[in-house]
Amino acid sequence: MHHTFTGSGRKPRQVNLSGRNAANPFASNQQRGNPQGSQNAVVQAQVTRAARQQERERANAATKVQKMWRGHVERQNVAQELRKQWDEAERLKDPDVDEGVVYDDSLSIESHLMKLLSFFKGALTPHEVRYGYDGDLMRLKRFYFRHRKTIQQKDTKRTGGLWPKAYLRLQEVCLASLGQHGTAKAQGLLLDIIKFTAEQTPDATAQNAPTYYQSLQKILTTQSLPIEIFVAPFRVISEHTLEAYQSFVCYVLTIPEFERAINSEDESPKDLLKQVANHINCYLFAHAVALLILEGRIFGDRSDRSQLINYKDLVGGPDAKNFDIRMAELGEEERPLVSWDAPAIAPRGIVWVLGYLIYFHRAQQLDHSALETDYTFCVASLLSSVADHIDLGTPLFAQTSQISSFTTNDKVVNSFVSEQIHSLVTPDGIRGLLSQANLGHDTETRSNHRGSPNLSKVFANYILTLLRLFPGKADDIRMWLYLGIKSQNQSSPSITSNNVSVIKYFWESMRQTQIFSSICQDPKASIQSLKPTPQTHMGNPFSDQWRVILLFMELYTFVLRIMDDDEFFSSSLEVNQHAMENSIGRRNNLSLGANRELSTFLKNLGFAMYYHAADILNSREEERRRDLSTLFKSRAAEPTPQDKSLEGKYLAGLQGINLEYMKGLVTGLARAIHERDSRRPFLPKNHWLLSSNIFDTRNLIDRVVEEEERRHQVQEAEDEDDDAENNIEDEIELTRPSLVGTSVAQRQRQREHDSRQQREASRRRYLQAVAPRLEILQNMPFLIPFSTRVQIFRKFVQLDQFKRREGAVDPEIWRMQHMHPFGHSAGLEKHHASIRRGYEFEDAYDAFYELGSGLKEPIHISFVDQFNNAEPGIDGGGVTKEFLTSVTSQAFTNDQGGIKLFIENSKRLLFPNPSAIDEQSEILKEAGYPERDKVFRDTIKDMLNRYEFLGRVIGKCMYEGILVDIGFAPFFLLKWALTGGTGSAPNESGYRANLNDLREYDEELYQGLLKLKNYPGDVEDFGLNFTVTDSANLPPLKPGQQPRTKNITRELVPNGSRIPVDQNRRLVYISCIARHRLSTQPSLQSNAFLRGLSSMIPPAWLSMFNQTELQTLVGGAPAAIDVEDLRRNTTYGGLYVIGDDGQEHESVKIFWEVMHDLPDADRRKLLKYVTSTPRAPLLGFGSLNPRFSIRDSGPETGGRESSAGTMSGERLPSTSTCVNLLKLPRYKTKEVCRGKLLQAVNSGAGFDLS
Repeated sequence: MHHTFTGSGRKPRQVNLSGRNAANPFASNQQRGNPQGSQNAVVQAQVTRAARQQERERANAATKVQKMWRGHVERQNVAQELRKQWDEAERLKDPDVDEGVVYDDSLSIESHLMKLLSFFKGALTPHEVRYGYDGDLMRLKRFYFRHRKTIQQKDTKRTGGLWPKAYLRLQEVCLASLGQHGTAKAQGLLLDIIKFTAEQTPDATAQNAPTYYQSLQKILTTQSLPIEIFVAPFRVISEHTLEAYQSFVCYVLTIPEFERAINSEDESPKDLLKQVANHINCYLFAHAVALLILEGRIFGDRSDRSQLINYKDLVGGPDAKNFDIRMAELGEEERPLVSWDAPAIAPRGIVWVLGYLIYFHRAQQLDHSALETDYTFCVASLLSSVADHIDLGTPLFAQTSQISSFTTNDKVVNSFVSEQIHSLVTPDGIRGLLSQANLGHDTETRSNHRGSPNLSKVFANYILTLLRLFPGKADDIRMWLYLGIKSQNQSSPSITSNNVSVIKYFWESMRQTQIFSSICQDPKASIQSLKPTPQTHMGNPFSDQWRVILLFMELYTFVLRIMDDDEFFSSSLEVNQHAMENSIGRRNNLSLGANRELSTFLKNLGFAMYYHAADILNSREEERRRDLSTLFKSRAAEPTPQDKSLEGKYLAGLQGINLEYMKGLVTGLARAIHERDSRRPFLPKNHWLLSSNIFDTRNLIDRVVEEEERRHQVQEAEDEDDDAENNIEDEIELTRPSLVGTSVAQRQRQREHDSRQQREASRRRYLQAVAPRLEILQNMPFLIPFSTRVQIFRKFVQLDQFKRREGAVDPEIWRMQHMHPFGHSAGLEKHHASIRRGYEFEDAYDAFYELGSGLKEPIHISFVDQFNNAEPGIDGGGVTKEFLTSVTSQAFTNDQGGIKLFIENSKRLLFPNPSAIDEQSEILKEAGYPERDKVFRDTIKDMLNRYEFLGRVIGKCMYEGILVDIGFAPFFLLKWALTGGTGSAPNESGYRANLNDLREYDEELYQGLLKLKNYPGDVEDFGLNFTVTDSANLPPLKPGQQPRTKNITRELVPNGSRIPVDQNRRLVYISCIARHRLSTQPSLQSNAFLRGLSSMIPPAWLSMFNQTELQTLVGGAPAAIDVEDLRRNTTYGGLYVIGDDGQEHESVKIFWEVMHDLPDADRRKLLKYVTSTPRAPLLGFGSLNPRFSIRDSGPETGGRESSAGTMSGERLPSTSTCVNLLKLPRYKTKEVCRGKLLQAVNSGAGFDLS
């Protein structure tokens, strides 16, 4: 046997590709003209093979065509034969058998119907019409009338055996024929038959719903249909009703204004739509849509099956028993939630599905307490999915009949959908959701209930979506949830029958989440759960838990704004139960233990989001590799790999939620709790500080300074980029003026705007990656010890001084260089002014206002007395210190033109006079100057300039490290810390007026509003409306008369005089009053002051401190003077230098003994006498620069010896405040030393004693 035998006896084919004679290889080649004979043979073989293949295909095609034609002809012949048989059986030619004659038995009916369906031709071609095939429609008509007549007379229905399938086939035939027959009679006949078959077999019709509604969708573009056709598949509840509703949603409700396609002569489309709503079971309809969402047929993402809600938990009454089979099916994991191939719905269609879903519930006027979870889940999911595609601003929506297109830039929405979506944001609609929440269930009960664990997630998704879509009504939504359900037996809102609040409900739900417990233990646990993922609609465990957490933080942040301290701390006190029930605030507050647990969570989460932001967004390595110049190009750059990787992804899978929003929310809530703890400590000491195992504080100051340098580089590049963009825009306007307002120019401006936003986002990500510690300091500074932040602040100042003063950071060194003619002081301008005693503020304003931020440079002051004589002494810095303290003391306590710029509260703490502008305006009006007059405007501007200059003076003191003996109201200091807007969360962490701040403004007003808030009776008894009365104090008209007061009434809201304050509006009224008194009324004055302050100290630096710490930064530590600390950090000169024995001079010992005996007030006077500041430095006397010094100034007497042996003319101590030097005579007794020290510090003289 041959070794290559394959099992086949056929001789293998020999293929010759050489082009030579196979029989005689030595024969000459016949193709002498072609030197490449072998290649030519290959080509010829390929051509021959292709020809043979083409011939075979041609033969096969001819065979196939002949076969198909023979089949077609045969089918026609068979159909014609069947028609003849059917005609004979129907006795069409018998005049005694017409359409009104009934059939004899069911067998004949079934036989006639099956034959009719076998040859019926619904879709006819012109050729078929020409040859008489439209007679099938007449045959169908005859059968339908006879069959219907038979059922009517014999009162029987054909529902068993093959009848359901036969009816279903007849229905499909009629649906396919609807668009083929143009006559009204033919259309009416087919529609009647469709309705007839649906009535006979409703379950089969529901089962055939996908095909049914898909056919209707094609027809609706050209003709209208009766309402019965639309509702036929779900008129009767059956096993397949859910499929019917789902098909109705996918094929009909996605058509804009489908109700206009309903055929009716008398009724409007609105009435017809209401009739459709009456045929719909809203509970099952919402559940059908929920299944489409969970299966991913609408949004494309399939969710966890455990998110399904049990039908019996939602559908009550007799409808529940019809779903036993369906429930069994859903229990099997291998079965799909949607048993048919549902099409995906585009965003345009989702908007209409949402509108109709809301309308059907509204049309049936369902009790809000009966709103089921499926409906809430569907509305939240649909709203969230299209939130980026619709515009709910003002004007709300365009009044168009339908959507022409649906892109990101085209947000046109029909007015019908607008009305439905806005109907969600009502008090009854929001509070109605609470009634289904079963808030009275304890934690264990809710955990064991199948539906309840999902309830908080669905509820949270719904409310968060509304807050996102309706930012203008966000506080209203929060307020309605805060007030809770309105009991029918109560005149005021209350929280369910067992007084469980929505705040506490979601607090418990939040505590049960895995995310909460893990983050409380380790901040890094939040990184994985926050990573951007594709959007999910329930089912993502991280997304669901974050929804609950975010909603709680939204609500609790709002609650803390309207909750006073007494309510906040009421959980730690014994409060009367009746008072607890009558106070909504006390029912909504958390225990101090819960607030401690919450603060730990917020601290860890906030730290992770700021410090590990780059890890969360996967941008750390990408941003580190990028060059700074790529962040500031004037043209749009290509999307970075990070941008491409984040496309279609959302933080934790939550659409519309970004890291900046979460930072703001966490920061705002953490600040609110920390503020309470600062006012009235309830948390352990150092509770807010980060532990060393979480945050490495080694070399923290140096690293923060490096990050500040990077931030400064980014800012400089940004400024250059803005200048370049402005130049480009100017060039475009000059070179292409004809394009202004055209679509080309608009597109160009849009591209530039998008490019600018892209670069800003890149800058933020860059700072998050390279300056995480700076982000923490600016947004959650309380995580870092106060002393460390003070050192960082001073480092920032030194860095700024080094740049501005070309290396001469210390002002004393700068002055020394400037005083010597050979000093290298080029570029450092010396600002000199002569200041009159008693007119420090006026002279300073006239001399230094125009400097602006140039006030940061060292200034030179010469004081003159009332006789215009210059006081002795050289300004080496000490005179400047006294000048600044004198300016602040005079400006904040004295009148300026008869009007106080700042006023005091009951604790003698200062804040801008809120009536200052009103008082100045009224004085000018009485003098005959209208508001538009130049004198009027200039006078008001001059007053605001004075506020701005005062801000610069305070900033100058902070910049130079000079402490001033001025106390500011805490609510005013809060504005300093929260006005920067340069951090990651400027919106949520910005200042917002609240009731507690009002207590520091006016205690009497606070108590009155507190009484109104907790008033148990009818609030309308007070006769209040949404107006407020401001008082302006005016000077007397004549000397000797009393000052006058003018009242000015203003509206807190539009038409506020017509809106009474009732039970539901009193909290809003209190919030409006607080906002007016603390923010609106003094806005011009406060903004001017803060504008001046920020020109000296960047707001980002101020944001590192809270209100208490800022007061310490301005005025020093309020603690008593530590004499021993001062003694340890004092240097000595002259005879007082400590010798080798380490012992102090006797006069120095006497001085320190006197200091120990003096009261703290006198110690402060002495400290101010030497250093011009009555408070100790923030970091102790070791940080005082120059150090506190004592030098001998000769013997205690300077005259001749008297007859009694004593010296006359005993010397007083003097000072050189420029170097913090005390010139102390060599006193021999404590009594003399004490007397002379007190005489000097209480003399009130200036630098004459020096």
